[in-house]
Amino acid sequence: MAVLFIVNQSVNSTCGRRIRNFTKYFHNTIDYKILYRDNKNKIKSTFCFIYEIIKYKPKIVYVEQIAYSGCIAAILAKLFLRVKYIFCVSDAYAELIKTHHNMLIVFFAKIVEKWWLNSADFLLTCNPLHASLLKRKEKKYIVDYIEHGVDINAFKSSKEKNLCYQLGLKDCLVVGVVGSLKWSKRYRFCYGWDIVEALRYLKDLNIKALIIGSGSGSPHLKEVVKEYDLQEKVIFTGAVPYEQIAKYINCMDVCVSTQSNDLVGYVRCPTKLSEYMACGKYIISTNVGYATLYGDKVGTLLPYKDVKDNSYPRRLAEHIRHLYFNRGLLQKGQNGREIAEEKLDNRVLSKKLETILLDMINH
Repeated sequence: MAVLFIVNQSVNSTCGRRIRNFTKYFHNTIDYKILYRDNKNKIKSTFCFIYEIIKYKPKIVYVEQIAYSGCIAAILAKLFLRVKYIFCVSDAYAELIKTHHNMLIVFFAKIVEKWWLNSADFLLTCNPLHASLLKRKEKKYIVDYIEHGVDINAFKSSKEKNLCYQLGLKDCLVVGVVGSLKWSKRYRFCYGWDIVEALRYLKDLNIKALIIGSGSGSPHLKEVVKEYDLQEKVIFTGAVPYEQIAKYINCMDVCVSTQSNDLVGYVRCPTKLSEYMACGKYIISTNVGYATLYGDKVGTLLPYKDVKDNSYPRRLAEHIRHLYFNRGLLQKGQNGREIAEEKLDNRVLSKKLETILLDMINH
């Protein structure tokens, strides 16, 4: 076997879909197998990964996403079986740990992250800015990037009148977000917080918010909605099957992508951004990291400070108000479709990954 892909997430995760979407377009040039982590038993997954490496003896172990299970298995394979190790990292791991754990765990995470990065023969990121940062930080790293792709046949502009009617979104400007509503106890926010806060300044207009996703932050957001008397203005769908996400995005007029102004936000490549773009949606992004590459072409970039910028919702509300009275500006989002077809189509990105793998296999 040439390549063993280890996904440090479940089979239905974003990372799992990313690898399947790339490998399905390989031109029968690479023999590969994909393994997924069991999130309920991560230690067991580590041993399963090691067993599969010993069994198949691949030339390359490719690890998608930073986590102990896959990284430890790949490093052991390199040490004892001389297997090449590719590591695709999409987050600033140790910095991300800060939002949920104490400084002792953060210190340990920094050491482990450095070890994993240094052990890899080749580093991939999803964000070209992150790739440049790693190259400057450690010149010995061999780094490239492959962005989060999109199935442009599944994600495209379409009118969803029936779904809009069912959701109560008829004849209004719809501002929306898709994501995991994981609550940060330290900063007391999650995806969608800024839209809810912005709507308190827009009560006089026929504007509604569509928040797609589930998680520990949902009850907190609903409390704020009730506090501001926005129950008729904010629609929570809960978790939606991935196959239906495009329909829900097409119920939105404006999509919001907010990243924190720190290292975590700078290196992250928002997974939904390419899907918003493929659907031709006007996107309001914060002027941080990956969004700056496309933001002015498909919508607008708004200034944002620190991890949680409490002044941001008012700026967001002002721009949404401007769009409400100038609907023609929404057509700018159509530029995103062209960008997605040219640069972010899974078939295009698959060729890049295939070239990298073939080069490593043959040398």
